[in-house]
Amino acid sequence: MKPYATLISFGTGDVFARYLAQMFQSAELNFFPGRAQLLALDTVPEWPYSVRDRHSRILENHHRIRGDFVLFLDADMLFVDLVADEIVADGLTVVGHPCMPAGTDPDLLTYERNPESVAYIPYGRGDRYYYGALIGGPTDIFLEYSAQVHEMCQVDGDYSPVWQDESYLNRILLDSPPALELDQRYCAWWTSNVDDPRIRVLEKTPEEIHARNHQGKEAVTA
Repeated sequence: MKPYATLISFGTGDVFARYLAQMFQSAELNFFPGRAQLLALDTVPEWPYSVRDRHSRILENHHRIRGDFVLFLDADMLFVDLVADEIVADGLTVVGHPCMPAGTDPDLLTYERNPESVAYIPYGRGDRYYYGALIGGPTDIFLEYSAQVHEMCQVDGDYSPVWQDESYLNRILLDSPPALELDQRYCAWWTSNVDDPRIRVLEKTPEEIHARNHQGKEAVTA
């Protein structure tokens, strides 16, 4: 039997709600066609807590997840070609950050460097940096990952690591490497010349970037 998948994303605020509508429209055509549900969730409308809160919301809604595989994707992305069984593995599926490809000087990787955070990675450790915009896995393993991130957020309390849940992702994967690392076709930025892209990151206006970073404070007018 081919796996059934759930795609999870968040559409908090006007800008991300618009992104999410576009992304889900593209997913209907290209994400596990005929074998997927699209699950839109919401979170607290203020950065960075809107990002840190995502995994608690996933856990609260675990009963709504269907199928064998879960893919979490940031809303500001588009499926531009078929994405299906090739992303399924027996553990976490991730993608390297486009700005920090393999071979980047480890001291330049933007890990959380504050030793007081549970996301802390000291200089001298780690040689890959993963993009928090795309994380997948078998449903039980994905939910275990979400629970781990949620627990790390609780331990850190009011402190927010440099890249929020992406910092926790990289700390987790330092000790437990992913089962599958996708290539850059699955997170092709609008400025990139990746051949045969499957998922693209949307181009953003300066106003959209400002609104994204000030969720709950200001809105973008269309």
